[in-house]
Amino acid sequence: MYQAWIAVVDASHARWFQFERSEDETGVHEQMTERGHLANHHHHDSRDHHRDRADATFARSALEHFRDACRDSGVARVVLCAGPRMLGHLRTAAAEILPASLDVVEVAHELATLTPAQIRTHLAHDHVLPAHQS
Repeated sequence: MYQAWIAVVDASHARWFQFERSEDETGVHEQMTERGHLANHHHHDSRDHHRDRADATFARSALEHFRDACRDSGVARVVLCAGPRMLGHLRTAAAEILPASLDVVEVAHELATLTPAQIRTHLAHDHVLPAHQS
């Protein structure tokens, strides 16, 4: 079985998904389930310094929630998806929050407004998740 947890984060909210893929005599079976979300209630400040600090704080909070959600799953791979600026905040926070044993893959794209199916397709296209089976 292939399993990955995916965090999709922007300045206003974070969503996390559990992706599972298995294969047996009846074919390939996939499931991408949204496992949680978090809203950023401090993203409205337009001053760059305050917004940058609020985004860094939100990235840290989102990763703490994400870590807690996937902790008991035994997952070895996590995918962090965000625009370049937010991904920088996630990268900084991940060094302290996520276990070093995890395979962390970064995707520098804004995917927060996409549906789970669209996120799955995008990540397969970028070779982050296995290709779709026809």
